[in-house]
Amino acid sequence: MLEPISDVRYSAGTLIGLPAAAIIVLLFLAVAGLGYLGYQHEKDQRYGDTGLAIGVAVGGLFAALCTVGVFVAVWWPFNWEYHQHRPVRGEVAQIESRMLGDGAGGMSEMFAVRFTGEAIDYRCDDTRCAAVKRGDVLELSCKKKWQWSGTHGRECSFVDTVPAVQSGEK
Repeated sequence: MLEPISDVRYSAGTLIGLPAAAIIVLLFLAVAGLGYLGYQHEKDQRYGDTGLAIGVAVGGLFAALCTVGVFVAVWWPFNWEYHQHRPVRGEVAQIESRMLGDGAGGMSEMFAVRFTGEAIDYRCDDTRCAAVKRGDVLELSCKKKWQWSGTHGRECSFVDTVPAVQSGEK
């Protein structure tokens, strides 16, 4: 059975990317606003050249829309669970090692952990999970991973473990 832990941490992409995207969009909108003001000023002049001002205004709006589009594309899926690291702690019912291709011709090892009373496998990419045994109390920090045509999984980092002997379980 999993123990409830309420210490949720947002991913770096959320903590840095969201404010950065907002600042960039605001800067592009400010450039567009300055271009529009320049257009208004040049329009009132007898021989004003409005082409540059219109170009700056339209360019600023286009850049702001492109920034929003890129942010929406990388923010998919639009659910906080996919952008938060949530702690998970429980007694290990089963742990298995799996070898995966890393895309560069090599292999990497990961561990599939299932907690007592849970039907979900948690992916632990940390080598410290190799020392975890059935019955140990394991704490992981997990982020939900979206998959196009499969079951959404959870990728986790090792936090702490208490061996079964120390935790009073056998």
